[in-house]
Amino acid sequence: MSDPPDKQVKESSACYTPHFGRRLQRLRMARGWSLEEFSQRSGIAAITLEELETAMEIPAARMLERLCVALAIPVAQLLRD
Repeated sequence: MSDPPDKQVKESSACYTPHFGRRLQRLRMARGWSLEEFSQRSGIAAITLEELETAMEIPAARMLERLCVALAIPVAQLLRD
């Protein structure tokens, strides 16, 4: 059984740091990906990715997983402080 969406957001926001968005953007740019390409690779809308990179949105746990699969990195690397 899956966790309710509100619980997922609370769990991921507990791990969220102010540097998350900048780290996400650096990882994307290091691969030479546009937001559109990252969107295609992750299955997350480009506008949502932009909001994550600019700290306008906090990722849910499932979104973190999709980001990390696309970037081929462990979740811990994306969340490190």
